[in-house]
Amino acid sequence: MQALILAAGTGSRLKQYTEKVPKCMVPVNGVPMIERAIDSLVIAGIKKLYIGLGYKAEVLKDFIAKTFMLHIKEHIFR
Repeated sequence: MQALILAAGTGSRLKQYTEKVPKCMVPVNGVPMIERAIDSLVIAGIKKLYIGLGYKAEVLKDFIAKTFMLHIKEHIFR
């Protein structure tokens, strides 16, 4: 199975939390939302994950690579 996460939002209404990280990395109960989402998808049996990146994409890619020890392949669609 495959999944898609759209994680490109700036989180302008969360400005105090999103100055340094993208909205999906804002922690809820101490855990970044993207981490909880990826963990849930893995538990559900997802084998391939696509993530739509935008605001602070490099910060998010670094976080995912370090947290989940994943190799990230980039595909640019235009």
